Amino acid sequence: MKAWKLLRQSVLQLFKNLPDTMKISGFLYGLIAILRRGYEVYFGISFDQALSAGPEQGQSINGWLWPSAVILSILSIVTMLWISVAWHRYILLKQAPRAFIPEFYFKPTLVYFQKSVLMVLLASLPMLLLFLPYWMYQDAYPYTLIGVLVLSFLLLVPFCAIILFRLTPLLSAAALGHDLGLKAAWTVTRGQTLTLFFLFAPPFGALVFFAQLNQEVTLLSFLQETVLGWVGVMLWTSLMTTVYGHYVEKRSLN
Repeated sequence: MKAWKLLRQSVLQLFKNLPDTMKISGFLYGLIAILRRGYEVYFGISFDQALSAGPEQGQSINGWLWPSAVILSILSIVTMLWISVAWHRYILLKQAPRAFIPEFYFKPTLVYFQKSVLMVLLASLPMLLLFLPYWMYQDAYPYTLIGVLVLSFLLLVPFCAIILFRLTPLLSAAALGHDLGLKAAWTVTRGQTLTLFFLFAPPFGALVFFAQLNQEVTLLSFLQETVLGWVGVMLWTSLMTTVYGHYVEKRSLN
């Protein structure tokens, strides 16, 4: 029930404030989506494939294929951070955007990025420890290790996700310029593991499912990808904002 209340308030925040929601995210996200699609049309290869090709293979195909993908990737990350920080500050500090794009807060955005990397590393640590013995002994016990690896992977994914979810107050605090440590973030979400898991996992599982329904390279698929991507970014940010407001600032749920 708590998870539903948190989800409901997060969604209502987005759509009750739709004009400001679009000012914060509409132009910036739309620009990145158009740039990425333009890249794919120009080079004739998907953005993700170009990044995974690496510098050597990318250079052999087209001199600017990989470098331009890296530049666009950096722009995408900065833009997502820009949107997220602006949304946290809009909801928690009532800092409404004054134009069609939000103000850029350099220091909070930099700290936000650092905390994001830290969270991902901590959440990924159990998975890295799992893969380490596989890399070391895969030649000696290939089939046994593969079976153990797959089973352990399925069990560890929810565990890693829970670590990530419970540390999300770090990001909202960073956006506000507040110094919230790892221990404090973990403490304020103590006893809320299942609530946070059912708050974050089902909506994003559904988004991933819908994203797989249309894989054709058409205008419709571009619009679908853009809308689902925007919903994913804004819902994730809004959920984190609501979690911080409720568990750290002790705000009530409507």
